[in-house]
Amino acid sequence: MGEISVPTLLINGADDPTVRPAAAHSPAASRARSEVYPAMGHSFPAAVWDRVADGVTVS
Repeated sequence: MGEISVPTLLINGADDPTVRPAAAHSPAASRARSEVYPAMGHSFPAAVWDRVADGVTVS
């Protein structure tokens, strides 16, 4: 994350056993926008696609 110089969205599942949502609060991630999805694990289920798409913008 330290070398990324473009707007970044971190997507975390609240129930992810692999990458805990607390990782989004690390110093390296401080420049990124973070969203934590309740009841989502490490997979990216179709039920959240629209919500994630609404949060992504291109500038």
